[in-house]
Amino acid sequence: MDSERKAIQLDADVPPLSRMSGLAGLAELTVLNRAIGMLIQQGHDLAQAHQLLRQEARAAGVQPHIYAAQILRR
Repeated sequence: MDSERKAIQLDADVPPLSRMSGLAGLAELTVLNRAIGMLIQQGHDLAQAHQLLRQEARAAGVQPHIYAAQILRR
């Protein structure tokens, strides 16, 4: 029996799964929270505001914190 075995690594080119949200820091989180607060003031509940922000960001093709900054500038 060969004592030296080579390990096979599947999907070595695929990045590992991450629990991180992609946010770089407090500034991005602050922008998200401000935009969610604005949506709540417009009559959405917290869950609706989060969902709407994610959906609109996806439709715009940008990260949620980038979309949040865009809607805060309006």
